[in-house]
Amino acid sequence: YFIHARLYPGADNSGKIVSRIKEVANEFSKLKNMPIILDGPPGTGCPVMATLSGVDLVIIVTEASLSGFHDLKRIIELCDKLKIVSSCIINKANLNRKVKSNILKFCRKNKIKVIGKIPFHETFIKATTKSEILIGTSYYKEGKLGLLKIFQKILTF
Repeated sequence: YFIHARLYPGADNSGKIVSRIKEVANEFSKLKNMPIILDGPPGTGCPVMATLSGVDLVIIVTEASLSGFHDLKRIIELCDKLKIVSSCIINKANLNRKVKSNILKFCRKNKIKVIGKIPFHETFIKATTKSEILIGTSYYKEGKLGLLKIFQKILTF
C-alpha cells in the first residue's frame, strides 16, 4: 500500500501535509496491522521534523560525497536531539572511497549502524531510464542481492 500526497505551488505547508499523511497511514496501519515506512525529504527543515516526529527508527541514505557526508552529520545530530535510533545506508559507495571511509569511521565513532553499502553501477541508470525497478530487472544480480540483504536487515529492527 502506498499513501502519498501532492504539494502544489502556493499550497499549504509541506510539514502539514507530511503530518496529515502520517495520520492516514497510522489509521491504515492499525486496520491492516502493518508497519509504516516513511520516505522523508532531505535536509533538516519543517517537513523533516514532521516526518521524524513519533518514529521508532531512522534509516539515513547518504552518498559517498562531501555534501552527503555533511548532510548525514546534520540529520544524525537531529536524530540524537530527538532521541531517535538512526542507522545508515551508503549509496554510490564506490564513487569516493576516502569519503566512504570517513563516513564509516564517523558512524563507528557515533555508534550508528551501517546496514548497507550500495555501489554505483550503470545498471541503476538503465533501470531508471526504462522506468524499471532494479529488483524486477534481469541484470545486475549482485546489486539486487545487496539490496535484498539491506531490506532483510531493515526488517530485523
